[in-house]
Amino acid sequence: IYKLLRPQTPRPLLRCFGAGNCNDIDLIALLKHYSAIELVDIDGDALSTAMTRQNVSATQPIRIKGNVNLSSGDFMTTQLADVTLSGCLFTQLLEQQSKVMATDFKQIADYRQQHLNMLIKTTTPGGTVFFITDRLCFCVDFFQNFRNQTRPKKTHQKLDFGHSEKKKKKKPPLPMKIIKK
Repeated sequence: IYKLLRPQTPRPLLRCFGAGNCNDIDLIALLKHYSAIELVDIDGDALSTAMTRQNVSATQPIRIKGNVNLSSGDFMTTQLADVTLSGCLFTQLLEQQSKVMATDFKQIADYRQQHLNMLIKTTTPGGTVFFITDRLCFCVDFFQNFRNQTRPKKTHQKLDFGHSEKKKKKKPPLPMKIIKK
């Protein structure tokens, strides 16, 4: 994640939603690229522990906003961020939803849009949003389209993506006769 968040030029504010223990966020390294960092999570204790573990002092420009429930997507702020990160937070939020919602692709897509809207509305116009997730189930439209394009035309035809290509047996060379004239 650090490589993604490392801008070419210094930026004013990085906001990290779902920062938690900051296991994948090197706060000290990121301070070289941002004037301030804001960490937002439902678990305020985890944020405090992360600050201690990474040796962040009280004088460094890192703000923590703990006990913030991000599941509704209604996070409000008075300061927009230049760069906003949601690092696998969506997966955690989705896992907290009902089983019915977690298997309804339309509801998942709507929930994803709600989360993305929160990220966008808390970012400056022209800013950058990183929405990182390890959940692929909401990409059903892509996979459905892919499947339709590659469906075999005949029921007995098999799909071959090059992984199961059989090696062709080389025919032995034909015997040669040398003819003298």
